[in-house]
Amino acid sequence: MQASNVLAIVLMTATTASVSGCCCPIGRFMDRGGSSSSSSRDPLPIEAQAIYRPATQDVEVAVQTTPGASVTVRASGSSYRTLASGVAVGGNWKRTVNADDAPAGTWMLTVRATQGIRSGTKTLPVTLPPGFASRTQGNLQCRRTPVPCDIRWERGGRVTFGGPPGTTLAMGGVQGVAPAAGRGTLAAGPEVLLASADISWLSATGVRGSPETELPVVLTLPGTAPITGTMKLSALSVKDALRAIFERARSGPVPVPVEGQGRAIAVLSGVTIEMVGPLRTLGDVSRVAFYETRTRTGSCGSYGGGGTVRRLEKRMYDRHYRVFDRRTGQQVVQRTFTAPTPRCPDRISAGSSGVSGFADLGQIRQWLESL
Repeated sequence: MQASNVLAIVLMTATTASVSGCCCPIGRFMDRGGSSSSSSRDPLPIEAQAIYRPATQDVEVAVQTTPGASVTVRASGSSYRTLASGVAVGGNWKRTVNADDAPAGTWMLTVRATQGIRSGTKTLPVTLPPGFASRTQGNLQCRRTPVPCDIRWERGGRVTFGGPPGTTLAMGGVQGVAPAAGRGTLAAGPEVLLASADISWLSATGVRGSPETELPVVLTLPGTAPITGTMKLSALSVKDALRAIFERARSGPVPVPVEGQGRAIAVLSGVTIEMVGPLRTLGDVSRVAFYETRTRTGSCGSYGGGGTVRRLEKRMYDRHYRVFDRRTGQQVVQRTFTAPTPRCPDRISAGSSGVSGFADLGQIRQWLESL
């Protein structure tokens, strides 16, 4: 064998021996200190639980994992959509997920925590009973029931419900039964359904947002367990119902199930309603005031310039009030608040249509509060 070939064989042997002596087993790596870092591929620790809350008809998901890990909750199935996500600050994470569209029976939730290349997963089965979904305020749709059903708050505070014949609805201490055909109607007016509702926000100042009024409901389909839920009414729906209640004061007494000690006044005009004085419930309204706006007109004369002559009108908007006792239906007082006559201007612009005067709202409020 030639010398150059012998040297090549020796070098190859030495290299092979060197590599064989330093290589690590497959799937393991060495860090700079020479220790194994296989823990970087271990599953991320995660503990999770899902609890159905009947009062709110949603599911609370609580997770414990590594601090700073990202958490997602998805609904298993064909959609596998994300229901909630966030970061487990301090290792703890909790969210409430909406169960409106959950299927009947067992709902499978997949909870996943990730941090870097590590992750951990838990699959949580949640058994959901029949319930309601609130698509809009004052409208409850049944969910996970054998047949369709719903409850609606109609204009003026009338409640109707749908379901098979024999379906019952309990609300405000009153029960209704669905007829053989068509929708059922609860035989209770809004004064009964809203008897205990807190309406103090109507006379409060600086109220932010649109307060909701919550009413408990119980719907029972034939042959099934009762379905409990809460109907949420918007401020607009409540005002509409209150107007329907108190506008009857012009023609007679307006009794309510629970009388209060307050002396608040409900003030109505057209489709509007406001409250003057402190109150908590319907029973605290002692009187009902109706007002109408009466318009008087006059003239400021003619104004001319540039070859054009225009007449300027002045308008005075008076307010006439009639006040009734809610409990007796008797008129107790009436009064007209006259608007001041507006001053006519020395000159007018091309777009001027007139000048106006209005009744003093501060004076009116003081008078109402004194009644």
